[in-house]
Amino acid sequence: MKKVTHRSEQQIKQILSNQITSGLSVKDFCAREHLAQSTFWNWRKRFGKCTAPATSQKPVEFIEIGSLPTDTVPEIEIHVGHATVRLNRGCDSQLVTTVLSTLAQLYDTSHEAAACN
Repeated sequence: MKKVTHRSEQQIKQILSNQITSGLSVKDFCAREHLAQSTFWNWRKRFGKCTAPATSQKPVEFIEIGSLPTDTVPEIEIHVGHATVRLNRGCDSQLVTTVLSTLAQLYDTSHEAAACN
């Protein structure tokens, strides 16, 4: 049988804040913390989303990938706000994974910020 843990309001708000500052998706954060996603979302609904101070956002990390020859036509173009990411056939799979992971984090962070305003 699964052990039921009761947490105070302060502990719950700290967990919600930790998720925001972790830079992880809710799914990944809950897996890391051994927390049911349904519990997390119930807490979020009850206590709100904006529990982390604005200064605690994870800084954006940049990846230096160089520039492409001007005659190269990209295989994939991803438009994110005012930025464009172009990936060519044969580019390193680790680079693609890193770029997509970073974009996912930026997407999650921007949606959390928009919900707070």
